[in-house]
This record gives sequence, C-alpha cells and structure tokens, in this order.
Amino acid sequence: MEHFITFIIGACLASFIITMTQRHLLQIGPLTTRSLCDHCKHPLAWWQLVPLVGFTIQGGRCHWCRQRIDPWSSGCELICGTWLTLYSPSDLIEWLACLVVLSSLLTMATTDWYACWINPLTLIGLIPLPMIVLVPFSFTNLWAYLLVTCLLLLVALFSHGIGQGDVEWLVLVLVLCGWRCYWQTVLIGCGLAFTSPKLWRHQRLPFLPYLSLGLLVSIII
Repeated sequence: MEHFITFIIGACLASFIITMTQRHLLQIGPLTTRSLCDHCKHPLAWWQLVPLVGFTIQGGRCHWCRQRIDPWSSGCELICGTWLTLYSPSDLIEWLACLVVLSSLLTMATTDWYACWINPLTLIGLIPLPMIVLVPFSFTNLWAYLLVTCLLLLVALFSHGIGQGDVEWLVLVLVLCGWRCYWQTVLIGCGLAFTSPKLWRHQRLPFLPYLSLGLLVSIII
C-alpha cells in the first residue's frame, strides 16, 4: 500500500508540473480555463484528467474526436511514479529533495521537448541533488554548492533563456553529483537518444529529456 501511494504521488506530481509548464508555454493562465483536447478543444471530463487512468481508458485517443493523445504527459507520469517508488524516500528531507528535483527535471524536459529551450531558473531546482545521490556533505563542497546557487541566480537575473541548456545542465550535475553519476547519466542519456526516430531522420532532437531520464536511472542503480 505504501508503494502504491508513493507511485500515485509521483504520477500526480508529474501531471501537475507538466500541465502548468504546457500552459506557461502556451501563455495560458494556470487557472483561467479548463483543460481542453489539443485537437477538438472539447473540455476534458474529470476522469480524463486522472493520471495514466484517463489515457488508458481512452486507448490513447480523445474520447470526443478520436484523435491521438500526445503520450508525453502519461509517459512522464509513469516514469515519475515508478522512480519515486523505487527510490522510496526514507524521511521528510529526502521527500522534499526528491519532489524539488523531479519538479525541476519535469519542467526542463517538457520545455525542451516542446520549445527546445529551458528557463535558467529551473536549474536551481537541481541543487538538492546531493541529498538524493548521497554525496557526503563537507564545508568544502558546501561552499561549492553555495557558489553554484549564486551563479545560477546571476544567470537567471541577467538572461531570459540559455539556448539549448544541455552544457549548463551537465556541468551542474557534475558539480553536484560527481564523476560517477555524471558519466552514467551521459551514457544512459545517449543510449536512450539513439532510440529516437528524430535522430535518424536528422531532425532537431531535444536532448534534455533523455539526459534527465539518464540521471534518474543512474541514481537508482
């Protein structure tokens, strides 16, 4: 029962963060309108909004117009719920760290997937990573974490975007998680990216979603 509740929390978090991120990209207020079908614009019923359940009941197609539903949200809900269940935070600090990091990764991955950029402010959500990756704290690396936080705040203040953001993201993961987690993240992320049809069609590939999944996998293993 505990694992089921943890999975539901992860799936609901993903559903909420992705919805808010998509509304931001579309310049829609978070509470100004009901969720609509991307194709026919029909307001969605409550059961269609239940994470994973709505997508499964509809067979991946809109109940009203039968057009294909974008699987991005449901895929992230499944991944987020599964990861949180496998990691199983043991105390309040770990829970908060996991929720902040997952929210940051979901926001960046969704923005990169649909718009091919990330907001520098969302990088700050990766600061709790050492609490999850279990990098031991010391006064030396504490100063490094504070320096990274200050640099990210400066970037956020003086820019409205950082292009692809992959390099900044990777540098931050290296500083916060160490070489082992860094190389595992890169290797797994590259391996996942090779499965994308966009890569073989020579289309622009949003790399951050694959790196984010690589990071989550490397934390578990």
